[in-house]
Amino acid sequence: MKWRIVVPSLAALIGIGSLLWLLFSTADDEPRHTTFSRLYNRLFGRVEFAHDLSFLAKRCKHLHDLQKAMLDEIVDLDCRIQATGEANADDLQAARKLADKQRAIIALTDRTIAFLEADGTAVAFPEVFRQLRDDMRKIERQLRADDASKKTQDLAVDAIETLQEMNSALVKSRGCG
Repeated sequence: MKWRIVVPSLAALIGIGSLLWLLFSTADDEPRHTTFSRLYNRLFGRVEFAHDLSFLAKRCKHLHDLQKAMLDEIVDLDCRIQATGEANADDLQAARKLADKQRAIIALTDRTIAFLEADGTAVAFPEVFRQLRDDMRKIERQLRADDASKKTQDLAVDAIETLQEMNSALVKSRGCG
């Protein structure tokens, strides 16, 4: 019986605490009403477009960096396989670990798609991210099949180039480039 009262009360306290923290932890150069306005907009689904572009540019850059690191590891794995002539047990294990890393990048891409679909302001970006996710899934399948060949590397290069183009477009649209 007590839990029915305690749990909602605790949730309300956490929510109020978060609100107070946001209100009183503003940057020195930002007025408090701006922070409250931003919080209000986020709570009620109105996200400011400039912040969306900034978030999306950072996410594209982050995905780009992750995918570039993946490409480097795929190339290293392919070089090891080419040097010995065939994949040994360590190479197979490394390919599966790379596939798991690629799966994590796909999950991040899925969250980005969900953000874009929930926002609803950008129409083209969700479709580009879906195509990008499909390419990333192909990379994961290739790695699960222990294939780090040129085909897999080309897919990774395409994903990196797409992310670079999207990031450049976002930076330009924000007026920073």
